[in-house]
Amino acid sequence: LRLGAHPRLLLKTEFLGIRGRLEVPMLEEALRLTFERRLGSRSRAALSGGLSRDGDDWAVFTLNLDF
Repeated sequence: LRLGAHPRLLLKTEFLGIRGRLEVPMLEEALRLTFERRLGSRSRAALSGGLSRDGDDWAVFTLNLDF
């Protein structure tokens, strides 16, 4: 449970090197789901998505490379 100006319930897990996080906000409308995996020692990839009650769904793929 994360308390603050925007309280939310966070569920986190890790399986086979993939981290997952589900955020269920108490006051906001968007539900968020994120999967993240490290790629080597200095890079990572993340896939995030959200569902809202008014139909404004979204998805983002992020690839971070550090040199």
